[in-house]
Amino acid sequence: RAVSITADGVNSRVELANLVNFIYVYSCGDGTGEDRFSIMTVNNGGTIAAPSMTNLVGVLLRLNNNGTLPIEQLISFNNSRAEITGIGRSFDNLINANGSQFLITNVAVNLGSVTTMTHGSVTLSSGGTANLNQLQNIDSASFYVSGGVTLTLPSVASYTHTSTANSQYRYFRAQGSGSRIELPNLSSITNGTHYNSNI
Repeated sequence: RAVSITADGVNSRVELANLVNFIYVYSCGDGTGEDRFSIMTVNNGGTIAAPSMTNLVGVLLRLNNNGTLPIEQLISFNNSRAEITGIGRSFDNLINANGSQFLITNVAVNLGSVTTMTHGSVTLSSGGTANLNQLQNIDSASFYVSGGVTLTLPSVASYTHTSTANSQYRYFRAQGSGSRIELPNLSSITNGTHYNSNI
């Protein structure tokens, strides 16, 4: 049921000039089993030309090496996943990233306009960094940092684990020497209400 769009190789190109919404209604979870995504992949100089695309739901973006996929116009990126490596990226206009996962490896990613990421996650590894200075709503989100980098969330004032079932885990994990997660203005943490739903 998913849709897969790939441009792999120099001068490989997929033209989607008028695509505004790309929605996969069955997506949820981590992309395994039945919890899958539709996929957009650019690699090795390939290009997916979708300059009008502003709303993604249930889509995995594989942004590898020096492929080209316009993301600066995105406004909403929900229940989706971005795997970013090889070259830094900038989501200049992205505001809503609820339910989405960002896996950032060895590059800098600008998410500086994002204000809400409930039930989402950010994973920084091998020197990957993310600008999330405007992020405010992180209820039930998780954050993982390794490799000695710092993730700062200066606009977050509160955190609530809005659990919906038993045994739902949320994480703030800084692993390895020099790795840091900083929430300098956090004043309130509220636990989940279901059994074994831990932070």
